[in-house]
Order: sequence, then structure tokens, then C-alpha cells
Amino acid sequence: MTDAEAVLRVSVAEQLARVRGDAPAALADVVLQRVELPGGPLLRARPRSFDAVREAEALAGAGRPTPYWASAWPSGTALARAVARAGSLTGRRVLEVGCGLGLPAVAAARAGAEVLATDAAVEAIVYAAHNLALNDCRGEVAATDWARADGLGDPWDLLLGADVLYTFAQAGTLHALVDRVVAPGGELWLGDPGRAGCTAFLRAVKAQWLATASGDPGPGKVTIHRLRRRPRRTR
Repeated sequence: MTDAEAVLRVSVAEQLARVRGDAPAALADVVLQRVELPGGPLLRARPRSFDAVREAEALAGAGRPTPYWASAWPSGTALARAVARAGSLTGRRVLEVGCGLGLPAVAAARAGAEVLATDAAVEAIVYAAHNLALNDCRGEVAATDWARADGLGDPWDLLLGADVLYTFAQAGTLHALVDRVVAPGGELWLGDPGRAGCTAFLRAVKAQWLATASGDPGPGKVTIHRLRRRPRRTR
């Protein structure tokens, strides 16, 4: 463990204890990674072992959800890469849902956006906040269920989601969400590894949203879907 990881471990443990009442060792066992992106690298803190976190949460008691937030999923890295490649986001309001470790939100904040990273898991929010701070980026975090628009503020210019459509139910939820929280002229960017839920979502919104897709040049089979509302037809 490096000195930086030792300091992070203490900080993460303190914040976990504050928001959830305890700080299991597996959740606070931080590893720090350098992620190469267009425009320069970012630092990403994550739990050292997803399997250890999953086991710790299983031992914590029945009803604990699977801690998907604790893994550095390829879609999150791919979406961060797409955000970094897009250039300046100064003056734009960016919302990430199901943020997990929050790397796309960090990339957006570095590009000048006003950022809010959200996840239903408070543990994810602890890590996302640390990742913003590690990269000297300003941004807000909030523990909120993206199935509801409550607490997400005014409409957003850009909505980000990395591998958030792994069930068909989530496809319907996101369909309802985008109509409420994406500003007129705004966009939705999804990083997806080919989930059936994403296919269902794209099919459901094709009448209202124009989608373009591109493959990510990094490892893993991730597609970046960019969606913009179709202009309303006038008589």
C-alpha cells in the first residue's frame, strides 16, 4: 500500500462510518489507479477487491444489494474517455446517474462542467466525492435513486450513464427520467457493453430521440450512444 492509499483509506473509512454507521475493512481497502484519458490522466480510487466487498456486504445481513458500484467497469472508463475527448464543457450542467466510482463525472468536471454525480448507494457517493477531490475537480455528489427525479435540480444539459441498463426495468425507468431532467437541446450519453436493457431503451425512445453510436477504442466491447431529442415537427 502506498502512502497516498494509506491516507485515502483513513478518509474513506471515516466517511463510510459517517454515512452508513460502519466501515468494513474491504470497503475501505483503497487502491489508487492512474487512468489514461484524452487531455491527460485522471486518478481513480476504488476498493481493492470487488469480491471482498461483495462478501462483506453479504455478511452484513440479508437485503444488502449487490455492490456493483465497487468495480471499475469498462463502460465507466469508456464513457469518461468519450467525455474527455469531447473537449470543453464550460457552462454546461452535467448529471451522472448510477455513477459508481464517478469517473465520467470527474472527466466532465475537469472539462469545465457544473457536475452532479448521483447513485443510490451511499458508498459509491463516498468514492465519487474522493475521486473529484483527488483530481482537484469541483462537483457535487448526492445519494439518490435515479428512478426518481426528486432532488436532481433543474433540467441538465448532459445526462451521463455508464452500464446502467442491465435490466429491462431500468430501460423503462430511464425512458421516463430523460423526459423530465434533460433540458431542451440537451443530450444523453450512454456507455454500454451490449446489455439487452440498452437495446430495449434505444428502441423505446427512437421516435423522440436521435441516436448515434461509436465503438470505444479502449479494451472491452463498449459502445458510446449519444442521444439528442428530435426536433418537433410543425405543421
